[in-house]
Amino acid sequence: MEDPKLEAYFKFDESDLEANRQGRFSEKQQARLIANDRKIQRKWGLRSIPFFLIASFGIFAAFAGKNMGLDWILTWLLGWTGIWGGIGLLMLLSFLSKPKKLVFAKTTGKVNIASDRSYSSPNRRTGTTALRLHVGRRGFDILEDIGDVMTQGAEYTIYYERDWEEIVSAELVNSNSK
Repeated sequence: MEDPKLEAYFKFDESDLEANRQGRFSEKQQARLIANDRKIQRKWGLRSIPFFLIASFGIFAAFAGKNMGLDWILTWLLGWTGIWGGIGLLMLLSFLSKPKKLVFAKTTGKVNIASDRSYSSPNRRTGTTALRLHVGRRGFDILEDIGDVMTQGAEYTIYYERDWEEIVSAELVNSNSK
């Protein structure tokens, strides 16, 4: 069943939905998911730079204080540089890794949109609210305007990438809200 609001919200068209019904991603969906993965990998690469800069301070400190003894040098070279450089290296390896394999999945069930509040202070006056879309036994992080697109209690089939839980399309199965 075509629903223009769902198509616009999840950025899919009828050909994407037909591919999803056949148990696979469309070419457009694959390209979008891989582009998102590459964007995340680039961010990890850029975020590794400060860690390498912090690690380089350990090398400088070790040689600047070489008269302080072997303990000083080992502490800065192995401890400081090893920890910060290791974190940077892990981030860099994520940046250099191949895009992950896409895993197609689907779930069908009644929609339940729930809010989850978390508080950042003991007095509980400030906090954030996150919305979760529950369909069947699966949950997805969503934006606030999902209520304008999906009906609470209606039955939908959601097609998504399993590891990232990124929804690629959805369709209404049954609108009976009981």
